[in-house]
Amino acid sequence: MSRIKLGALAEAISGKSGNTIFYRLNDELHVKDYAIPADPRTPGQLAARDRLGRAADAWRSLSWEEAQAWRDYAQSLAVRQTGTTKVQTPRAQTLFCRLAMKFLQANPGADPPRTPPTSPFLGDGLAVTVVADNGIRFDASAPNTPGVVTELLLQPMRSAASMPVLRSYRSQAFVAFLPGSMSYRVDAERGLYACGYRFVRAATGQATEIAFAGLVAVG
Repeated sequence: MSRIKLGALAEAISGKSGNTIFYRLNDELHVKDYAIPADPRTPGQLAARDRLGRAADAWRSLSWEEAQAWRDYAQSLAVRQTGTTKVQTPRAQTLFCRLAMKFLQANPGADPPRTPPTSPFLGDGLAVTVVADNGIRFDASAPNTPGVVTELLLQPMRSAASMPVLRSYRSQAFVAFLPGSMSYRVDAERGLYACGYRFVRAATGQATEIAFAGLVAVG
């Protein structure tokens, strides 16, 4: 990448020409080669794209009445922005696809619900702890409520001093903890992991925020 001090002509330069990209930063013209973004097509990425495609197809298949029910649902979730008179309302399609994708994660092969949830979802009354055990073992303090599953998540960490980043957690399994089956082991390569979990209402795809379960060193 090279830098050029902006003059009268360079002020108007920006964008892409052939395999070269021009952009302005701090009153300088920067030039760099265009690189095709990496597309590793991992199994996880392919599965996520498939869920997104299925969710989008399901939205397009809704009747007008069904779509209107989702618009009404979105309106019921509108919130006033702090310190302003503006009201922020989520898009109905965004809500539908988000819930549909989580539903498809928890229910592979099933069809997403065509109607919106009828009640809020506040989670479940159990906690999850973790320990190294030929991988990582998640232990629940109590069984899940019927209809609720626990999503188990991992995030590789560089060091114990690092802070986990919510968007960097990766789903590992959806588990219904039951009496007599209160543990679940996840395979993990050698390394340090932040472990998280959240609760999902299996019938709707509603989910809580991710809770931190602990750090585990494997190997």
